[in-house]
Amino acid sequence: PKAGLKPWRELITPHREVASGEYMEAEFAADLAQVYRGEGSDEYRDPEEFFRRTFITVGLRELLAGALQRIAGKGGDPVIELQTNFGGGKTHSMLALYHVFSGVASSKLEGMEPVLQEAGMTSAPKANRAVLVGTALTPGDIDKKPDGTEVQGRILRLGNIAAYGFSPQGSGALAPAGDGRLKVWGEAAVDTTAALEAGQVPGLLGMFLFESETKAIEEKEGKTILGVISSGGTIAWIIVALGLFAGVLIVLRIFFLRGASASTEKIVGEVGSLVRKGEINGALEACKKFKGSTARVVAAAVRNLERDRDHLEDIISESILHESSHLNRFGAFILVIAAVAPLLGLLGTVTGMITTFDIITEFGTGDPKLLSGGISIALVTTEIGLAVAIPTLLLGNVLSGWAESIKDDMEKGALRVINQFKELRGTA
Repeated sequence: PKAGLKPWRELITPHREVASGEYMEAEFAADLAQVYRGEGSDEYRDPEEFFRRTFITVGLRELLAGALQRIAGKGGDPVIELQTNFGGGKTHSMLALYHVFSGVASSKLEGMEPVLQEAGMTSAPKANRAVLVGTALTPGDIDKKPDGTEVQGRILRLGNIAAYGFSPQGSGALAPAGDGRLKVWGEAAVDTTAALEAGQVPGLLGMFLFESETKAIEEKEGKTILGVISSGGTIAWIIVALGLFAGVLIVLRIFFLRGASASTEKIVGEVGSLVRKGEINGALEACKKFKGSTARVVAAAVRNLERDRDHLEDIISESILHESSHLNRFGAFILVIAAVAPLLGLLGTVTGMITTFDIITEFGTGDPKLLSGGISIALVTTEIGLAVAIPTLLLGNVLSGWAESIKDDMEKGALRVINQFKELRGTA
């Protein structure tokens, strides 16, 4: 250098990253894919900050004005080819287009006023933006979003046993989807994928292991009660309907029997004490205070205490028979349903096996999935039939025993009142 001319390093202080050797070109270069994903520094990602730091050249002004006119239907070229003699010019121009139609008011974008004047408008029209950055995509690699949508992205393979997918729409461990394609497997290894995408070493390497990419692996759906019933077909729903009907009848029967058996000991105790005192009319009035079959049977006995014992016992038996129709209400229906439910299950089994053999006759036994429908009907209907029949039969018999116990209590109570009356007569 000439004498007196200082080296540029003494006049210009390099940026800290440059001076320390930590400079990474990717962090300072414009990247449209990064901006689309909402990443990168503010001077590229934020529309207002981008235009504040951008000088609108003649070429950039013409590009933006033409795009505004084209979107507004006032002219402009439909296809634009960008050529620059330096790096970053094309990407910077595309970022400018991307931010012009970002929805941010044009008045907030510095340097846009002359662009709008040239385009003959006051603000940028609304437009839908689409971004395709070829360097950010690998055409041969396709993964799937959790909802089944196919998207392009990058794939990291661990030999032929595992893979991870990276894309703006979704990332995660991949599983075979058939025909050499891969799909994101639920929420598997999300943390691992995020670490690998960031260039970090994950503490625990979560992955989905597979043998081959040619055979699709189906994600197993969780079983639900409705799903199990539906797999049994129409017969399964008929059995379930009968089971619900039986449940309603059982509840009603419990309600009736509970009313019929109300306070038997209390009725007999109060009425018996009045009979021992010879207050027959008072005993009848006491019976009227109580509700239920026992009170009605005891009242019939009190009204006929003056008759001979054989005739009196016949009256009691007749009164109990009269109450039996009320006590046995719905009992027969419940037991019939308990008997029919497993038979319907057997019918479903036969129907399912017939369906299975029809499929075998037409398609053979090569694909187990084709046979699963008929087998499902065969097994599920039997299962549901037994699931309905067992508790229905058990509860039906328990309630029948309860009804018989109430009848015995009625007879015992009426006979106790008669004996107390006879003792009163014998003492007198």
